[in-house]
Amino acid sequence: MEQYFQKTLTCLVLHVCMLMCPDLWAEASRELAEKFTIEQMVEYKSLPSYSQAPSLKKLEEKGEIPPIGQRLPAEPFVWKTNVMVDGPGVYGDVLRRVYGAGTEGWNFAVGQIQGWGGTEAYRESLINISMMWVMKEPAPVPNLARSWEWADDGYTLIMKLVEGVRWSDGYEFTAEDVIFSYDHILDDKIPSWQTKSTFSFGGQVTELKQIDKYTVSWHFGIAYPVVAIYQMNERFPIVPAHILKQHHPKYNTSNSYNDYFNVTPSDALPVVSLGPYIPVRYKPGQQLIYVRNPYYFKVDERGQQLPYFDAIQFTDARDWSIRTLNVLAGSADNTHVQKYDLQPVVLSAARKPNTHFKTHWGDWRVPHQINLNLSLHLGVKDKRDKALRKLFRKKQFRVALSHLIDRHGITNGVFPTPATKPWYGGYCEGSTMYDESMVIRYPYNPDEARQILAELGFEDIDNDGILNWPNNSEISGEELIIELRAGGESPEWVQLAEALVEPFRKEGGIDLRVKQTGRSASAERNAGYWEMEVSRDMSTNAPEIYPHSVGPMSDTTPWWHMSGSGGQRDLLPFEKEIATLLESTVTIRSAAKLKKVFGQVLKLYTENQYTIGIMQAKYLDAYAKRHKNYPADFPIQLYGWTEKNVPMEIRWAEKSDQLPTSNYLQMIPKLSDY
Repeated sequence: MEQYFQKTLTCLVLHVCMLMCPDLWAEASRELAEKFTIEQMVEYKSLPSYSQAPSLKKLEEKGEIPPIGQRLPAEPFVWKTNVMVDGPGVYGDVLRRVYGAGTEGWNFAVGQIQGWGGTEAYRESLINISMMWVMKEPAPVPNLARSWEWADDGYTLIMKLVEGVRWSDGYEFTAEDVIFSYDHILDDKIPSWQTKSTFSFGGQVTELKQIDKYTVSWHFGIAYPVVAIYQMNERFPIVPAHILKQHHPKYNTSNSYNDYFNVTPSDALPVVSLGPYIPVRYKPGQQLIYVRNPYYFKVDERGQQLPYFDAIQFTDARDWSIRTLNVLAGSADNTHVQKYDLQPVVLSAARKPNTHFKTHWGDWRVPHQINLNLSLHLGVKDKRDKALRKLFRKKQFRVALSHLIDRHGITNGVFPTPATKPWYGGYCEGSTMYDESMVIRYPYNPDEARQILAELGFEDIDNDGILNWPNNSEISGEELIIELRAGGESPEWVQLAEALVEPFRKEGGIDLRVKQTGRSASAERNAGYWEMEVSRDMSTNAPEIYPHSVGPMSDTTPWWHMSGSGGQRDLLPFEKEIATLLESTVTIRSAAKLKKVFGQVLKLYTENQYTIGIMQAKYLDAYAKRHKNYPADFPIQLYGWTEKNVPMEIRWAEKSDQLPTSNYLQMIPKLSDY
């Protein structure tokens, strides 16, 4: 009887909420976080019939592309309607985006970038981690790999690929493409997004073998390294062996690596693609156009081949704020508002009657920090470099720097928005592994900072306000000058760096010299030619997915303490502890156990100021009202960015709201165009 009354009361409360707060109820019904199992999201099966975009039907009728049944796998990937808050869509419309880095080329496996901001829509990966945010128990989501199974001993993983997936030029995707793509990661001469260290477990580089046309086997140095599956995401680019293998130096000894890197320049169009869209037009500094892929292997539950949009149009703008201004002006459809002083402007515009876009807040998942170069064996050119690296490795100095940062002053003065607040390093509050009880803070305290610097032997011997190096250092008597790098493409990084200059000089006697970096920043970083840097490391939002990025699990990680030639690296005692903890996580399957271990890592991070946190922030997304299937609670950044968290292939617009696309439809490649 008591249970009956409880259920009755619950129903009454829910009914009252529906009547009094219909908007809140509607929003709740559009939430997807932690709601589904894999089986409720995705399946591979043959459907009774298939349909396609009218533009493709016309090409099919003209004989310029094969019938849809020959272009799809026998059992295509099916996005379940569960993940579509507005349901299956209709064809048409164009997604207008702004990207900010230009296009270097089309081989992502050799480190070439296409510009970010959705340009990855021509690629696909073995597994999908971005959509784990909708899962009750987050786990890799099948994609090009439809299933995998551990051998009894846990040292081997058998992976089944989707049969019948085709590249946009009609060639079949097979295990050969996976083996060839993995070659790029293993090759030290290729600047891939991951290295063989990422795929090394128990001191052994993971071996990948082809069993048959649609099956591969992974062989590991330890049992059940579950984290290895997560590494098969977008950072493991799948590239077409039938196009690129003939140019790769491993298979064509007459070619150099430079020859290979130049095989896919930005004007080599159309690009042979696996993703929902194909790059077909590029005007440097102006525009990049993608159109639908006739061979895309995914459908909805109605049998409609995806994507719904006919095309994506990217406008080239090297300042990310242009992306936001274009959304305000109605010439772009989506933006992450990364420039914090623009967030109030966007929110105000969104409240106006008949506005054309919506806004959505992310969580506290944007870390801004100072990284110090801790390497004694990489990029050390002279006595000054050596002295600085030794200084950076001293915990007292890193703590002194933390005490010089007025975090509240920065978040209230430089970035006066509710979307920023003080942060002390490690992981942000929105991280999957954050544990408040494990955070050690060294708050703003200039007096304490000065005392620590004095104890380290620094004093202002010429009374000019800048400390001089102690007598026992390699550069005795020289002024304490440190170069602080900040990415010029991200205005907030430069603002942060400049906000530190005066207090560091006035209150700490440290002369910071801000250097805005450009495209050469990564090369300089990898060579060790840098001192301190203001950065934003989003991998800490899900450190269980990217443990290599968090600490010293490989020669190239973390990027602020990479090994020198021959693998030389002197880890600090606390780094060794972090490395041991991180190594233990690769086989842990329990979420509770993972959180406990990463909590210990967080404590070591903050206690030792491994990275010196400045502030954490929330991004704001603005997106076109006419576009459907945006959940009410999508993360802007967690396991991936919005571009993948709300899959671009399932977004759509009502016919009455669509923009004209006839000019794009003429650009769909035929087989003769490749």
